[in-house]
Amino acid sequence: VQALSLEWLVKHQNELETKVYDIPDEIDDQIGRVKLAAMGLAIDTLTPEQEAAVDSAMAAGIATRLWQAEFPADAILQTVNAALLTKSREESLATLDIVTVNTHTGRLDSYKAGAAATLLKSRGRVSRIDRPGLPPGILPTHAFEHYHDALSDGDVLLMVSDGALAAGVTPLENLLREFPAQGTMEALAQAVVATARAAERPCAMPPPSSIPARQADPLPS
Repeated sequence: VQALSLEWLVKHQNELETKVYDIPDEIDDQIGRVKLAAMGLAIDTLTPEQEAAVDSAMAAGIATRLWQAEFPADAILQTVNAALLTKSREESLATLDIVTVNTHTGRLDSYKAGAAATLLKSRGRVSRIDRPGLPPGILPTHAFEHYHDALSDGDVLLMVSDGALAAGVTPLENLLREFPAQGTMEALAQAVVATARAAERPCAMPPPSSIPARQADPLPS
C-alpha cells in the first residue's frame, strides 16, 4: 500500500494541495483484487439486468416510503436522484412513474422521470401521457414531468414498463381501444404482456410489465 501510494503521490504531485488524502480508490481496488486472487476467492458480479433490478428496487422503495410520509413529489425525486448518484462510481439510474387519482373529484396527476408512456382510455378515445425526460441518477438536480387530467366513470389507465413497448406504443393503443368495457384489468394486463412478448427481440428489452386500473366508482357530478 505504501509503495503504491507513494507512486501515486509522485505522479500527481503537481495537482495536489497541502492536506491529508485518503488512499485512492484505484489502489484499494487493485490491492483487494490481488489479495482475493492470492486466497483463491472470487466475487460474483451482477449482470446489467440484475444491476438495473437493484437500482429499480431501491428507487421504488425510497419513493414509496417518502410518498406515504407525504413528502412533496419533487423532494422525493431529489432524494432518489441523490441516492442513485452516490450508490456507486458506475452509472446508476432508474425511471420513476407515479400516478395519483382523487376518487372524489376524478383528478389524475402523473409524475414521470424518464418513464415509458402511460395510456388513458376515456369515453372510447385513447390518449397518450408521454413526457420526455431523463431518469434520476444522471444529473445533480432533477424535476418530475407533471401532467394532470380529469377521469370519468369507466376510464381505464394503463401504465407500462419500457419492456412493454417492444413493438412501440401504437399496438398497445389499438389493444386498449378495442378492449371490451366488461373486460377485467387482469385480462388487459395479460394481453399487454402477451403483445409485448410476441414483438420483442431476444435480450433487446427488459421484461414487460403493466399496471391497468379502471375508475370504477361513480364520480360526483
